[in-house]
Amino acid sequence: MEELSLAKKARSMFKKLEEIRKPYESDWEQIAQYIYYRREFFPLEDQQGKSIARDKYDGTASQAATNLVHGFQGYMVSQSIKWLDLDFEDQELEEYPEAMQWLEDLIHYLYEVFKKTNFYSATNENLMDAICFDSCLYCENDEEKGKIIYSERHPIEMYIAVNRYGIADTIFRKYKMSAREIVKQFPEGNISNKVKEDAEKSARMYNEHIIIHGVFPNEDKVVGSKRSKNKAFRSIYYEENAENEDLLLNDSGYDSNPYIKWWWDRNSTEWYSRTPSHNALPETLALNKVEKNVLAAVEKAVNPPIYAPGKNRGQIRTYPNAVNYYQNYEAERIEAIHQGIQLPITMEEREDIRNKIRRYFFNDFFLILSQLLQKQKTATEILEVQAEKAVVISPIIGRYETHFLDPTIERTYQIESEAGRIPEIPPVLEDYAGKRNEEGRSSRINIKYIGPLATLQERLYKTKGVVHTLSSITPMAELQTVNAPILDKFDFDAMAEEIARTQGMPAKAIRSDKDVEKLREARARAQQAMQQAEMMEKGADAVPKLGKKIEKGSMLDQIIGG
Repeated sequence: MEELSLAKKARSMFKKLEEIRKPYESDWEQIAQYIYYRREFFPLEDQQGKSIARDKYDGTASQAATNLVHGFQGYMVSQSIKWLDLDFEDQELEEYPEAMQWLEDLIHYLYEVFKKTNFYSATNENLMDAICFDSCLYCENDEEKGKIIYSERHPIEMYIAVNRYGIADTIFRKYKMSAREIVKQFPEGNISNKVKEDAEKSARMYNEHIIIHGVFPNEDKVVGSKRSKNKAFRSIYYEENAENEDLLLNDSGYDSNPYIKWWWDRNSTEWYSRTPSHNALPETLALNKVEKNVLAAVEKAVNPPIYAPGKNRGQIRTYPNAVNYYQNYEAERIEAIHQGIQLPITMEEREDIRNKIRRYFFNDFFLILSQLLQKQKTATEILEVQAEKAVVISPIIGRYETHFLDPTIERTYQIESEAGRIPEIPPVLEDYAGKRNEEGRSSRINIKYIGPLATLQERLYKTKGVVHTLSSITPMAELQTVNAPILDKFDFDAMAEEIARTQGMPAKAIRSDKDVEKLREARARAQQAMQQAEMMEKGADAVPKLGKKIEKGSMLDQIIGG
């Protein structure tokens, strides 16, 4: 059996990925129509200039989604705050001033890269896609402009496959390009005759053709190879409707995947995301229908149907201040038909639905977080107010850091390094890295997030065990001061240790039984010494009194004299 060409293998892979994504598209279409209007899911061949105001009567979900994006980005990765920090995995490097200065320069340089590129606008769009459909950021070097381009790809274009580690390592993009741009981008590619003919004629050069870009793990990977076809990820482009299915427009590779994929939430058995918009969709559709009916009822009340004589057909004036003349009032009168309209749902009930939608998008959490931060409340106070919501959103922050920010920053560093634009690495770091490589060990830079939301999450996990343990054992400590006989039945040490371990108290914060025994013995000795000191002090006070002259006639004088 003849082996399939790389192009045909890719076509077969893409066809299967289209089948896998198909069931998710119906929900996406409704979310696009009622929540994220700008991301309408028209067919790829018919997208430009379409109306986005079809059958929409309420914007609560759309506004709630926007509020979530602004709140999440504003407190996580905003241009107006310090949100990123770096440190060396090997702490001994902190002893080298040149290394620490380079690390500081690198942090400053990365901030400048993000500021001078479209990073923040792209991450904003990425977040909106992540809470509505699915997200995918493309990160590539623009050699002409000498800077990185970040581009959030439309979900309708993206098809993915997830490996056994839960990472989307295979990503295909289906999109349109004009014949003119295809010839320009792939001057050495196997371009179809149809595209060539369109590109050569001014009347057809802007005709669009469907292109497929596939990035997937490379079976021909060679570690350390500089050849693009031997890198970690294979990258191919081809025309979907090319006459010859064996032809590729381009065949190259990447050291890291240029498509960065993360999920707001995902079932372990699925490849695509489940988002706040999915959760809010039933209420959103219900509220949209309610508001449509309310508007219809209001319009009917303001402009009710009327009774009118048949002979006046086409002559009735219904505009404001209109005058209609008649000869016989009873026979020719014009009368509104009042139907006694009553709204089927109250204002309070409608507002309850709106608030439920807002809660799906964590609007209450970010509203209170904003208020508390403005009042300069501590993280502990914030957690006391919004502990439940903080726990729910905490895993999302973790996924955002691990699956989006980490690979985005790493790819940014890789691109800038290959382009020779990062601060020059000092010799002390190069020597240190060389020694580590000889030892078979790597030297890494740790990425840390220091924005308000990331800091809140870190404090939540690091302090909740301590806070919960102390709050639980405080009543026990108070009970021990009572000395009630019934308390002798309980082992308070065992109870305290059980509470500490189940509440998540760090193991290093719990003393061993041996250390506790030593501590109590030392405390007992100190108390005994204190008691002895007090007795000696009282004895010293009494000694001078023994030296007083015996008064004549006193009882002591009578005893001695007797």
